[in-house]
Amino acid sequence: METSVNLQDPFSYSIWPIVLMGVVFIFLTILIVLLVVKRKKKREDKKPEPIQPVPVKRNEMDVKTEYLNMIETIERKYQNGELSERDCYQELSRCVREFVYAITGVKVTTYTLTEIRKSQMPELEKLISEYYHPEFAKETRDEVERAITEAKRVIKTWKTWN
Repeated sequence: METSVNLQDPFSYSIWPIVLMGVVFIFLTILIVLLVVKRKKKREDKKPEPIQPVPVKRNEMDVKTEYLNMIETIERKYQNGELSERDCYQELSRCVREFVYAITGVKVTTYTLTEIRKSQMPELEKLISEYYHPEFAKETRDEVERAITEAKRVIKTWKTWN
């Protein structure tokens, strides 16, 4: 029985479409790699700028007194049962961060602990790192009184620029 279909030899097809697809694939791969490298470099370039203090326009002692009074209020609320341990740590962290912002002009109120470490403020770094675990933990150890005392100490001994 004879067949009427004639098969072509595989090598008789044109190779150009395959070469063109290969070139396009290599080009797209290089383009994607370059975009990823550029994006990564751009992200690395966005590291926090060196922190420059802003001159304080208010009297430093007035600012310290104001924030020490805020800590006294937080302590009173904690002792009266109006604040849980966790809430107390969060309020202390907020208060100390706002104090540093008021005294230096550096907006540490929104900084993460890593950014605070880079900010060259060792007293603030030490205090906030102590607050981090109890501030975010489900259960905290009862060291609130020591945390309050430390917050007061940091504010009392703060120099305009550490």
